[in-house]
Amino acid sequence: MDTNKLKELAELASALHGTPSLEHSAAITEFRNTANPQAILGLIAEIEEHDGILNVWRGRTQRAEAEAERLKAENEALREKLNDCAISLHGEMLQKYGGQMPEDMHPVTRRNYDRDMAEVEEYRAALEGGGR
Repeated sequence: MDTNKLKELAELASALHGTPSLEHSAAITEFRNTANPQAILGLIAEIEEHDGILNVWRGRTQRAEAEAERLKAENEALREKLNDCAISLHGEMLQKYGGQMPEDMHPVTRRNYDRDMAEVEEYRAALEGGGR
């Protein structure tokens, strides 16, 4: 079914409506001949098919949105756990070095402390730039 042709004929018949003329009669006749029951049923079938496809995509979209929300919640929970780990590891490092602050440490001890704290800093950097 050529929907463009049907649309063109319908627009012509509509534009000429109320204008008694041979041109209007011809437009109406051609439209009626083109818009036969088989053509209308074909258009209805096409609409129903498109509705079915649309419903499939709506369902997929809803599932994708639900999965995205689930992943966001999971990501936030993991981010909180990673933050807890970073805090805990930092506390353990301070205990390991006797609670001594880095600026008060001997250079060799400070180097060891910095090496150990690099892991904590990686965790914190991941938290800072973690796609928020």
